[in-house]
Amino acid sequence: MVNKKFLENAVTFTYNKINKYKEETMKKLYSGLASILGFIIILLYALKNATTLFDFSFEGMADILGYFNLVQQYLIYALAGLVGLELLAGKKLLSLIFIVLLAFVVITTFFPEIANSYLPS
Repeated sequence: MVNKKFLENAVTFTYNKINKYKEETMKKLYSGLASILGFIIILLYALKNATTLFDFSFEGMADILGYFNLVQQYLIYALAGLVGLELLAGKKLLSLIFIVLLAFVVITTFFPEIANSYLPS
């Protein structure tokens, strides 16, 4: 006969291992996505600065910079969100609070008075 306490410990151990594996996997996913997003943000800022400093341009540059100006704020929110989720992976309540705060920040940027406070005059 198998001891009941032994079975409970085995199930608990397995459950904890699975949760730890899921947490590590999510951290790796968030870290990978944040790395890619961070690289894209730096690349776009370098392109933007190069056009200003070196009068560097090519056909379609105005369109690219226009799109970048449109989404740069949201790229930074996405990067901050991924880094925050990486930090809070496995902590369900704190992750939920963080997601709600991030959603509040992103949604409120659609209000004109808040959007205008971010844009240069």
